[in-house]
Amino acid sequence: MKHLLTLILIASCAHQTSPKLVLSDVIDEKGVSTGMPNFVLQKDLIEKAQSTRAPASVMSDEELTQSLERKPSLRRLYFRVVYKQWRELQALTGSARDLKYCPQFHHDRVVLDETHSPQPSHYVLAAKPKTEELAFYPEWLLPDQSQTPVWHSSNVSVGFKVHTHKIFQELSEICESGASDSYYRLENMVTYRLKGKEYMKALLKIPSFSTMLLLTTLQSAPQRTLNRQDLDLLEEVNGFQLQNYIVELRNQRQQLVIGALK
Repeated sequence: MKHLLTLILIASCAHQTSPKLVLSDVIDEKGVSTGMPNFVLQKDLIEKAQSTRAPASVMSDEELTQSLERKPSLRRLYFRVVYKQWRELQALTGSARDLKYCPQFHHDRVVLDETHSPQPSHYVLAAKPKTEELAFYPEWLLPDQSQTPVWHSSNVSVGFKVHTHKIFQELSEICESGASDSYYRLENMVTYRLKGKEYMKALLKIPSFSTMLLLTTLQSAPQRTLNRQDLDLLEEVNGFQLQNYIVELRNQRQQLVIGALK
C-alpha cells in the first residue's frame, strides 16, 4: 500500500524571542525507559487540558448499560488500539512486515481486518524546529536506533521506521503471551490515578498513548478525532487530560503551520 507523507518545509516561528537552547535544556536525553519518545510537554497546554472538564456522556442510561456490556476486556481493548496503530504506521512508512499469527487475539484481529482497512493518509511534518518549539512537533523527538532523538540527525523518516518496529515488537509480545510490560503499566494506571505533568509522562511511557499523541497530532485532516477504541482506552485510565492535551496541541500546531505559510 503506497503511503502519503506530506513534508511541509516551513520555518519555525517562535511566539517570542528566547535565548538559544540546546536539546538537553528541554528534555532529559537519557530517554524513556520503555523506549517511547521523550516528548516535550507544554506547561500551559497541560494546565488548559486539566482545567477543561471531561466530555459529558450523551448516552441514555439504557444505552450506557448496553455499551458497557459490549465493551471488551482491558487486554482486548489494548490489543485493538495497538494493532490499529501498527496498521496505520505501516501505511505511513510503507512497511511490508507482516504479523504472521496472533493466537491470543485471533478473533479481534480478524474483526479489525474486516472492518478497518487503513487508507493512505496525509501527515504534515514541519521542517526541523527550534528547541523551544519541540512540544508542537513530536515527530522530531522520535528516537533513532541509538535512542537519540532524530532532531540531532535531521532524519525524521528513520524515527518513524524505528517507532514502527517498536510497536510491532509490542504487538508481537501481546499476541504471543496476552500481555506485556507496557500492558501491566496500563493496569497500574487504571488503579492509581496521578495528576498533572507526572500523570501525562506516565501515560506517554505506554506505547498506545505515545503513538496516539504522535499520529493524531500529525494527521492533516482538519477534523481529526480519536477513534472509538482510543476513547475507550482513555476512559479506562481517566485520561481525558491527555485527550484534551492532544486537541490543544493539535490546534496550536495548525496555527503555527498556517502562520508560517502566510
